[in-house]
Amino acid sequence: SPGEHSSTRVIESGAVPLLIKLLGSTENNDLKDHAALALGNVAIGSAQARNHVIDSGGLEPLMKVMNDFVEGQSTSARVLNSTVWTVSQLCRAVPRPSVEVLRPVLPVLTQLLVTAGDEEVLVDACWAISYLAEDFAYLEVVCQPEIVKVVVNLLDHPSNGVRTAAVRASGNFVTGNDRQTQVVIEAGGLEAFGKLIESPVDEHCKDAVWAISNIAAGTQEQIQRVIDANLIPKLVRAWHTRCETVKTEAAWALCNFCTGGSPEQFKYLMSQRHAVTPLVCVLLESKDTAL
Repeated sequence: SPGEHSSTRVIESGAVPLLIKLLGSTENNDLKDHAALALGNVAIGSAQARNHVIDSGGLEPLMKVMNDFVEGQSTSARVLNSTVWTVSQLCRAVPRPSVEVLRPVLPVLTQLLVTAGDEEVLVDACWAISYLAEDFAYLEVVCQPEIVKVVVNLLDHPSNGVRTAAVRASGNFVTGNDRQTQVVIEAGGLEAFGKLIESPVDEHCKDAVWAISNIAAGTQEQIQRVIDANLIPKLVRAWHTRCETVKTEAAWALCNFCTGGSPEQFKYLMSQRHAVTPLVCVLLESKDTAL
């Protein structure tokens, strides 16, 4: 790809170690900003290019910029934005490096989500966590109560961009095992997802329903928490009123509820007004044979 070709040329020129040294040594914010962005642009090229940035020592000066901000030291907003974006790109490319390589960025990213007021920083830090949570190898270290709680709190953020990143990260958290799903439930995830189902933004609604669908594939105790959060009527209403992508996710959620719920929980579902219609329609019309 053009991006991979450009990264390869930069790497072959020997520029990456120089950029890393510049980022870690200069006091000129313009140069620091350009150095951070350049490293991010190299990392975008491929997983191999990303690994070269990390193996050359790129994480250390990037983390120092973020830690300096968290610790209250004077930090250029522009440099911080560029740095967090570059870290998000280091977390993005697949296959990802071993867990121990990127694990050190998680505490400072979490602190940024608490302390940073800048929307771009919040968005990129949240996406970085979301990218790592896509990888089952990383999910156990990412899906910790102190991280999950901070991300779930952002589901109510006024910025659409922040909510988009936060709901995707939260949805990734519940793709794992029952323990990881429970962490999200205890952090208030169900209540937050319930609010996002009613969002006018279809993407937010879809991702919230997707997350609930994964929770409904969990234990009967977790299914009961979905009931107690009064989410079944909202899922049914979403199926009847929202776009096709939301309808598909809502159908999955209701099907998971049926297959994993107890007889009493199934009876509750059948008692909900208009709940049977989406199930019947999905079974008759869906092209998704797994349903």
